[in-house]
Amino acid sequence: FGRSGAGKSSILEGLAKACSGLRSLSRQRAPDGRSGLILRLGLGESGDTEEDLENMATSFEGESAKFDQRISEVGLDPIADGLHTWTAAALIGDDGMAEIVETNQTWDYHNEINYPIQGLLERAAEVAVELAGGMDRNLVIDPDDVVHLHRVTNAFLNSRNLLLASTGEMSLALDANPEVRASLGCLATSMERARSSGFFDVGDSTSSYGQLTRLVSPLYDFAERYRRSPNRWLIHPTWKMEVDTRKRSEFFEPELSRGMGRAVYLGGNIEQSVKDFERALTDAMPILHDRLIGPLLIRRHETFGLTDERLDVARSGILAPMSPGLAKVGDSPDNPWWEQIIPTGGVDVRQTVRACCVLLANRANELLPDFFQEHGEIVVLPPSIRKWTTVSQSHIRIYLDQDGSRIPLESVGSGIRRWLIAVVDWAYQDLLSANLEEISRFSGGNTPIHERVEFVGKLSECAPTIDVRTGFLIVDEPELHLDPRAQLQVAKWLKAVSEEGKSIVLASHSPAFLTYQSHEATLTAVMSVAGMTTIQDMSTGLLEWCQEYGELVGLTHADTIMLCAGFIVVEGLHDSKVLRHFFSNQLAAARVELLHLHGTHQGEEALINTEFFAGLGKPVGILLDNIRHNRDQILRPDGRLTSEEKALKRMWMALEHQGVKVAAGGHPYPDVMCALPEDAVRRAFPSAEFSGWD
Repeated sequence: FGRSGAGKSSILEGLAKACSGLRSLSRQRAPDGRSGLILRLGLGESGDTEEDLENMATSFEGESAKFDQRISEVGLDPIADGLHTWTAAALIGDDGMAEIVETNQTWDYHNEINYPIQGLLERAAEVAVELAGGMDRNLVIDPDDVVHLHRVTNAFLNSRNLLLASTGEMSLALDANPEVRASLGCLATSMERARSSGFFDVGDSTSSYGQLTRLVSPLYDFAERYRRSPNRWLIHPTWKMEVDTRKRSEFFEPELSRGMGRAVYLGGNIEQSVKDFERALTDAMPILHDRLIGPLLIRRHETFGLTDERLDVARSGILAPMSPGLAKVGDSPDNPWWEQIIPTGGVDVRQTVRACCVLLANRANELLPDFFQEHGEIVVLPPSIRKWTTVSQSHIRIYLDQDGSRIPLESVGSGIRRWLIAVVDWAYQDLLSANLEEISRFSGGNTPIHERVEFVGKLSECAPTIDVRTGFLIVDEPELHLDPRAQLQVAKWLKAVSEEGKSIVLASHSPAFLTYQSHEATLTAVMSVAGMTTIQDMSTGLLEWCQEYGELVGLTHADTIMLCAGFIVVEGLHDSKVLRHFFSNQLAAARVELLHLHGTHQGEEALINTEFFAGLGKPVGILLDNIRHNRDQILRPDGRLTSEEKALKRMWMALEHQGVKVAAGGHPYPDVMCALPEDAVRRAFPSAEFSGWD
């Protein structure tokens, strides 16, 4: 919580990068770990002459010097110290890292793997996705290869250090794990299995080495395009890789290294246009399609008669030839089939892509907060091909359906529109990393599905059964463009999401998001002091903290009153001092503010006549001296009451008449000090003398 410009969004962006595992929050030096398997990135290939290598070294020297300079700027020695690959990429950028990495060979007797250009961890992540079942599950044939490749890939992803030698070589050192070494040996020596897997290119008959190939999967292509995009919104697909964060001690602070899950970042460019988002969604839809539906199509391609189609939508696009079976085929221009294909060139959006849009919309509507559902439902679908233009690349559109009327997203109010975009983004990320057990179960069985329409229809109904496991949400300024009532509804909804088991980190400067109790949320103040961003805990004693420091985070006294969970009315300052002395922790935790009557004569009239409590709608407690009867006795018309009881009766009846929830009462003693246990008072004031207590 803090003022605009205090640094809240920067903290969230740093957290999002740390969760993805692609950037470094902490540039601590990792322990030395240079023994074991080596991924060596050299300057040339086998057969290069010394002159060739010298020329390469000269051309490499400039980039190497830039690299070393960036390393030294953060206090690391590029020769003596190990540097994690993610940190290196953070320092010089992904593109710079790819330019430095050069092609070399794999020599099976060296226990080394040399990647071709742009093949480092991007290739390892790609292989791991495919091995995890993200593609067609046919990457390798022999079951042993699956085990070996999975083990080696995990070793790459969890490697600790990138070693830099004075010669300009860089080596990725893996843990000295005998199983990993054995797996690499099996893969390197089993060239037939390597060839069949597509993982290696085997050299000529006289060569004793094989080179790792760059299998250009749809995921890799999408990741590469999106990595270069200046307007990233949807999650980077490779973020969902299961990497052991406990081994990343170099760039994870201890509190960030315990079971960190995948993050959904509902933030970023808050004024992103609908066209930008829909264009990004259009680019990303093939990946979601191949992730959710691709495996099913591959298994069923003979049943569906899809042999003439490219099942890989990320490579072949979301369009497919229109089926002549929709109408009688003939050469006559009057044939309805010709009328159908002429405007679009005989192509249409794939039915499975439409099903994927339905899956995305269904999941988005599940995630949509209750207070937005009254405005309508989210619809995701491709527009008619006749409306496609070369100017607009948004071939997947988002609408708000209100009683059958579809409103384009750009025509929706800005406050609602921002949340609809965020929820569609969240739904996309959920589905991209969904547990596909239910979909797989649906695709199996002995009963064949002969009709593709039936298949697509049933597939679209699977969304409620998809098991998704979002690690946590990062929400930036959820109050934007929303009225105060809607902000409170957002806060309530986020609390409900948290209670479902998801962790939430949000940044805000609206008091609506300070209404959480101390057991529901940790509140942190973000302040800019002398140009530096500082943070302070404000969870405990929030009201007291706001009274003292509220101005630093943009809070007024009126905001502090709104943050109270309730009020206790006492007679005077003496009573409030006693209560705060003995019950300060309980009052702070409950966020209860003490108000003074300053006597039970004029004060009670002011309390009765005010509409303050009725307007706030918060509970009120009244604590007075000399209260010797219960509620029923006090409210009797003929009861004999003390002056305090008479005042309490008038306040009780007047406030409840205004609709204020009142919990009134007191103690029978003339002073609140007398109502406290004697031992407690003596311990609190050991040097005080109380007459009559001896």
